[in-house]
Amino acid sequence: MEKDRSSKIIAVIALLIGIMALTVGFAAFSNTLTIKPSAEVKTRGDLFNIDFSSSDTVFESNDVPGTAEITNGATLSEDQLPTARNAKIDNSGDPVITDLHAVFTAPGQKVTYRFAAANVGQIDGFLRKVEFKNVNGQSEKKICTAKPAADGENPASAASVADACEQITITVKVGTSDELDDDNVDFKGHALTVGAFEAIVVTIEYADTEGVQPADGDFDVEFGDIMLTYESVDNNAA
Repeated sequence: MEKDRSSKIIAVIALLIGIMALTVGFAAFSNTLTIKPSAEVKTRGDLFNIDFSSSDTVFESNDVPGTAEITNGATLSEDQLPTARNAKIDNSGDPVITDLHAVFTAPGQKVTYRFAAANVGQIDGFLRKVEFKNVNGQSEKKICTAKPAADGENPASAASVADACEQITITVKVGTSDELDDDNVDFKGHALTVGAFEAIVVTIEYADTEGVQPADGDFDVEFGDIMLTYESVDNNAA
């Protein structure tokens, strides 16, 4: 009997030791692993790049000549012909073309500039809108002002300048778009793919309108800027 009792005691002690060892074992293998991912993407500035080009087949930034025409068939001497200044392209920052300047001598004349938008980047672009801005610091898109008169002469009258001013217009055509005048236009689905060119035609015209007399003196015409906005996504609005 004494022997049996000793065996039982030893068995109980052994069981307690086993439970303690098991508890310590589980505690030793309890652990937590945490992963906190992060990434950053820096887009290269040259991926999206649409510039002005003087050619619609090869990228160039030369001066753009204006083409002067007589639209009403009038016969004029050499010194009475309309003329146009060369426009200049600057793509060093936001692309700008300046010095589009016509000199008209009478109604029935126009000057046309032809150049292009070129996608020289690495992703497609989409024309989103064309905006005709007001003259800088003014509330109008076109301002006509009589020139100072020579000594002993009167400047052009305000009424005649106002009438003639109505006959002078500027329009722009971009690629296959309609000819746009002074209304702002939103575009959808007008793509300019990588490496592609689309012609831009700007026309300044002094219309010969029946019943409207020419101004009785010289005057200047100032137009607001015309802004073309291209973006890397199309306008998907309904």
